[in-house]
Amino acid sequence: MQPKSPCLSLTFVTRGHEEGDDLEVLRERCKELSTPVLDHARDQLGLYVHPVVRGDLRALTSKRLSVEGHRAEAELRNVYVLFISPKISAQVTGNPIEDARLFSELSDIMMVTMRALDRHQGQLRQFIVDDKGVVLIATWGLRGSTFPNMIGDYSLPATMAIYDDLLSELGVRSSIGATFGKVYCGVVGGVKRHEFAVLGPSVNLAARLMASKENSGILVDAEVREQGKNAFAFKSCGSIQAKGYADPVPTFQPLQAIQRKSITSVGVVGRKKEEKVFVDLTRNILESSPTKANMVVLRGEAGVGKTSILNHAADKIRSFCGLYQQHVCICRTSCKMDEELVPFR
Repeated sequence: MQPKSPCLSLTFVTRGHEEGDDLEVLRERCKELSTPVLDHARDQLGLYVHPVVRGDLRALTSKRLSVEGHRAEAELRNVYVLFISPKISAQVTGNPIEDARLFSELSDIMMVTMRALDRHQGQLRQFIVDDKGVVLIATWGLRGSTFPNMIGDYSLPATMAIYDDLLSELGVRSSIGATFGKVYCGVVGGVKRHEFAVLGPSVNLAARLMASKENSGILVDAEVREQGKNAFAFKSCGSIQAKGYADPVPTFQPLQAIQRKSITSVGVVGRKKEEKVFVDLTRNILESSPTKANMVVLRGEAGVGKTSILNHAADKIRSFCGLYQQHVCICRTSCKMDEELVPFR
């Protein structure tokens, strides 16, 4: 029998019988339950649970506790926390037409935000709609979303993309605050009601930067600037007084990304066989079936030069694509080892 899922609770209430009769009725009804149906219901509900907790549930179900168990244990981690406040009215009026328009707008905001988070390997922590407005909270640095140059290559590009896309695609202005610091990551609450949370001074600071009157779009703290200074230019925006901080907190606004030299500028030694695979595949697509999809999976340990060879091959491909008078879009993605056969992670 599959272990019980903490996401799903079934309660049977009978009246007019003694306690023994109740237990017998319960036993009979349990015989009618279908384990696959319950598994499917758990998986559907799991879509609304934080990825770390969902991974723990899957580990419990598959009985792989020795490998993936205890993923939701509390820990301290350095986390990039992003607070987003779209400037819209979220009041339900009772008018079906107006409310439908609001729900559609909220759905669009979710889609735009999730698209940027998926593209940059971030995780949505919360989507809050209440009498104070709309707030989305995202994170980088939890299990499954920690990378080298995380802030410069993942977190800040996603932050800029969310702000720009909400404005350009939906016409929604937003106020965004972001910080980087050591926080508590784990489950909070009781047995019957709990959630995965990130807690700490830097989380509170991100919320205050988002709500600051000095925020004209995006504000980040000094630690984000320090971690991302090689990838983005920043403008100093003065200091604010924040709860939990004895001294005023310096704030910064991220500007355009700094144009960095391609990794291939230092040259690539060897790897001719691997490079030929990418180049020949592209030529075959352009010459024979330009509408056909093809994929190459490049495996290797961290640090062996996968990014370098991909960039080098992409430069070679760009050099001859113009000869075919075809519009070519070169995309690549990276994934964790257990997702290596999911090409569009």
